[in-house]
Amino acid sequence: MKTTIILLMLAISLQAGWKEGNEFVEWSKEIKKDSNDKTIKWYKVGNSEGYIEGIRDTLVDLEYICIPARVTNRQIYAVVLKYIDDNPTKWNNSASSLVWTPLMSAFPCKKKAENSKD
Repeated sequence: MKTTIILLMLAISLQAGWKEGNEFVEWSKEIKKDSNDKTIKWYKVGNSEGYIEGIRDTLVDLEYICIPARVTNRQIYAVVLKYIDDNPTKWNNSASSLVWTPLMSAFPCKKKAENSKD
């Protein structure tokens, strides 16, 4: 099961053009900037948010994560960005792992979690 997830996330990562987490981390820093900041690079914001949303959608479709209806995209970004901030030693990992790891931890599906204990 873990191998399938890892291979899937690797495929997504390669399709999105992210080779490593360090690049994704640098681009994701733009999400944190104030929207009035004249130095903000909007293409990096869009690429980072789109990448996070793509991984999220894939995990939801595969029922690896279950996100409550009231959770906003901004909250999803915050979960990922907090993980990145808290784990600088993982920045050399794949970009996809920097997204799916915190999402799977924050939003596990109760049915899958209960079934995996059997």
